[in-house]
Amino acid sequence: MAHFASDADTKVAIIIVTYNADEFVKLCLDSVRHYSTMPHEIIVVDNGSEEPLRDYLRKQDGIKLILNEENLLWAGGNNVGVRAASEDVTHYLLLNSDMEIRRADWLQRIVNLIESDDRIGLAGNARARTPVWPTFGGVDGQCMLIKRTLTEKIGLLDSEKYPWNGADIDYAARAFKAGYIYKILPREPELVVHYRGMSRRKKRVARVEQEIMRKEDRTEDILRMAGLRPVRLSRLLYNLYMLLPGRPFFRPSKRQRKIIQGKILA
Repeated sequence: MAHFASDADTKVAIIIVTYNADEFVKLCLDSVRHYSTMPHEIIVVDNGSEEPLRDYLRKQDGIKLILNEENLLWAGGNNVGVRAASEDVTHYLLLNSDMEIRRADWLQRIVNLIESDDRIGLAGNARARTPVWPTFGGVDGQCMLIKRTLTEKIGLLDSEKYPWNGADIDYAARAFKAGYIYKILPREPELVVHYRGMSRRKKRVARVEQEIMRKEDRTEDILRMAGLRPVRLSRLLYNLYMLLPGRPFFRPSKRQRKIIQGKILA
């Protein structure tokens, strides 16, 4: 059932996890405050940055600031932010600290997308792409909007199994298992810009954290652990699937399932 949220019944918790990269954090916060026009709150979770950034964050008005004593990485930091959100929040927006907002309607567009169908539990501007059916990845964690009702049903990010890599794909798989799908915004107009990995470039992290970030979690294993039955496609079949109506990951018809399993030609 399609419906669109109004400002009267919607409030978004914009959660930004920071770890050094001061100039990009400032750019991100400034752009969020300048371009976010619908009801929202900004929650900044700092993962043990050096003092210059923490001092800057303490001086900022209009944000809810949480200073972690250790680096909980992406999933753990975002979970702290979700738990700190106000009771009247209807959606959680996980936003990387190296993102810059470019349009005043950025938040409304993502909210409208997620509210356009009751089955949509996740939405964002980019997809964590994998050629593995049935989810074909998930919403890239750089900018991920989550319905509060979904978190109430399946819980938070799995920060134990996937503190960094794989958490966004795992969350899409768990949502799918619970009957939800995700949707990605069109590329145009450009709503946000991602400067990618600035916190990791600006300061060398501990070796154990580097190993976690480099680890490649197998998508099939992630889906199996979420209770799904994965099917890895060849690049050709994956590209064919992307041409099917309803992609990227509505449940396919019997004929579509045969196509993605390579039993018949498209």
